[in-house]
Amino acid sequence: MQALMLAFIIRYWKNPRVSLCLVHALHCTMLGTGGLTLLLPASLGMAASAESLSEDEVKRATPNIVLLLFDDVGLSDLSPFGGEIDTPNIAGIAASGSIVTHFYSAARCSPTRAGMLSGRYPHDVGMADLANGPVFKTPFKAYQGQLPASLPLLSELLQAAGYETYMQGKWHLGNAAGMDTDTNPVLSANLRGFDHVYGFHGGQANPYPRSRHRHAYHYNGTPIEVWQGWYSVYGLNSMLLQQLTHQMQGDNDRPFFIYFSAQAAHSPQGAPQGLIAKYRKVYAEPLLSIWDKRLANMREKGLFPATASARHPKAKTPWAALTERAAMRAAMIEATDISFGLLLERLEQAGELDNTLIVVTSDNGASPGLGLGGVTNAPLRGVKGTLYEGGIRVPLIVSWPAGGIGDNSITRGVATFLDLMPTFLSAAGIDYPRRDIEGTPLQVLPGRNLLPMLRAGSITPPDFMYWNLYGQFAVLHGGRWKLLGNPVYDESAERADAEPLLLLFDLQSDPAEMREMGAKDPARVRQLFSRYKRWADQSGAVPYYKVIDAYDENRQRGRLN
Repeated sequence: MQALMLAFIIRYWKNPRVSLCLVHALHCTMLGTGGLTLLLPASLGMAASAESLSEDEVKRATPNIVLLLFDDVGLSDLSPFGGEIDTPNIAGIAASGSIVTHFYSAARCSPTRAGMLSGRYPHDVGMADLANGPVFKTPFKAYQGQLPASLPLLSELLQAAGYETYMQGKWHLGNAAGMDTDTNPVLSANLRGFDHVYGFHGGQANPYPRSRHRHAYHYNGTPIEVWQGWYSVYGLNSMLLQQLTHQMQGDNDRPFFIYFSAQAAHSPQGAPQGLIAKYRKVYAEPLLSIWDKRLANMREKGLFPATASARHPKAKTPWAALTERAAMRAAMIEATDISFGLLLERLEQAGELDNTLIVVTSDNGASPGLGLGGVTNAPLRGVKGTLYEGGIRVPLIVSWPAGGIGDNSITRGVATFLDLMPTFLSAAGIDYPRRDIEGTPLQVLPGRNLLPMLRAGSITPPDFMYWNLYGQFAVLHGGRWKLLGNPVYDESAERADAEPLLLLFDLQSDPAEMREMGAKDPARVRQLFSRYKRWADQSGAVPYYKVIDAYDENRQRGRLN
């Protein structure tokens, strides 16, 4: 399907990234595939050739797309994956769609988000770490702390193809405190392909703002009005629904993309008192009993092998002291499900639900910050920020009844965060561009279009998948053999160029990573380590102590200035 040429011109003529292209007098091919070519010649004239479709034709032929991305939600938190947290609306999506058994993130907020929206490894787009301000911009190409201005994002390609684009919640891909948005305005979500942004720029925000006048929440960069008792999980969604309803009831009949970037369950947490009270009763039961129930539920649902072992997590804080934290966290997740349910209801009322491709997932496993990660990632080992399964394996639910994806099924196989962009583009009938905004050739996306495999009920694992985070690294071969390097980062050992600690796991028989297999299969260890080193060299991964030194130098420079 061809993109809407007119929509592209109208939107991108005002976009500062196109202005940048014009200033450099580039003769660029913006979307050089699928028959749509938009040229910006040095004369500043615009020429385009395409067999364009009317908006009505686009609407009938393409689905709406909704991506619900939770923050720090573990594999077994949501009720369709065996959790005790009430998420009936998400369960309804699972009932009309499919649960994917194995889905992998990049283990941290910004890297996963960058990968999902760009379709590329975080290292390839300068987001190997967080987008937390100028301290995180280093001389190393993989550690820039912001996305390249020339890189086409999912939101931009959908917008150019005629989609109305919405974002709600957390951005965390630029425009954090201290970033120079005057000289680089494309750090903001509303200038990266989103028509309507209701959210906040950074990595976290208080869901109950303490001040009516000083808070993080904005609409397209302009602070929004809040009041005492205003709750972001409900308030942002209400604003989005008002605009979406206006679109669906008005003359604007374009398909829409909604990036529902939830705050739950990242800190600082907050939720209505009634929901918190509800979960105080739930977690009056010992948390390790909750862990046992989650494991049993996952086994019953076929999401964890009956023959595989798992081990109770250890806690630095007594479990009994964590009840209030667990209640607050669960309440915030249920509140998000309530908000999401209002969106689903609105789509159903408008007759749009069946032809909406909905994806529900999380940016990484549960955080260790609350002391609950071992329970909320049950039955996996590890937490957010680690490359054990508990840090990278997250829930995935996909539904698109009109597209042949549905029927309360379980899709077995392995998919990754890199697969989402090719899947969304395929559903929308959009070819990935051959060149970026500056005319530089773009490599083929590393992910796969999951739609045929979802319809078939089985996802072929990628041949190899790679991770590198905070001095840790991992490579997964065929969805089964996983080599984990430096699972506990030792900076002094890395500075001394010591050999890395290498652990080998067979995830097919041991998904909880309890039995290290390297001693029995040293040849496989060598093979996987060699593959990882080749990828690391190509991706720009560097020894993490060098990144730490660059951060320290940036902090020192900031103090001196």
